[in-house]
Parts: sequence; structure tokens; C-alpha cells
Amino acid sequence: MNQEIHYHVILHATGKESGSGFKGFDECYAYFFTAAPVGSEEFKQERQKAIDTFSGQQLKHGWTGYKVGKTEAEVGREKVDCLSPSYGYGQRSKSIFKEVEV
Repeated sequence: MNQEIHYHVILHATGKESGSGFKGFDECYAYFFTAAPVGSEEFKQERQKAIDTFSGQQLKHGWTGYKVGKTEAEVGREKVDCLSPSYGYGQRSKSIFKEVEV
């Protein structure tokens, strides 16, 4: 049985609406999970669905355009040091991601 792998695609803002107020961050992560092999049709569909969902949110809240960046897969986890702020929120490990060719 194949286990789902955690992926994310980095989206970069190419422009923001003018005016006062917060218009979004310069980049965001489009997250998705799939057990399909990288490059397969199912993988491409899940990736595109994530890009459409997350870019749609950003376009509604200040972005005027975006560029698709690299795609990364979770390859493991590493322990969080007790001095890390995330440790205080109960997180004892963090994900390690590695770029994949799409």
C-alpha cells in the first residue's frame, strides 16, 4: 500500500494591488498530499488543484499575479531544539523538504 507524501509548491507574487493595508505576503506555499508518483497524471492534477486553490485565495486578497516556483517533497523530520519558539507550542519535530523535478 502506498502512503501519501506531503508536497508543497512555492507561489511568488508578481504584483499587488495598490492602496493602503496589507496585500498579502510575497510568497505562499500550496500544500497537497498524494501517493501518486512524481510526474504522473494524478500527481499533476493534485499539484494543479493546490496551485489553483492557494493562488485563488491570494488573488482575492491583494495579489495581482503570481509565478509558480519549485515543488518540494517531505523527505523526513528533525527534532526541534527546546530553545525554538515552536517547541513552546508543542511541536517536537519539523519537516525536511527536498526539491523534486516535475
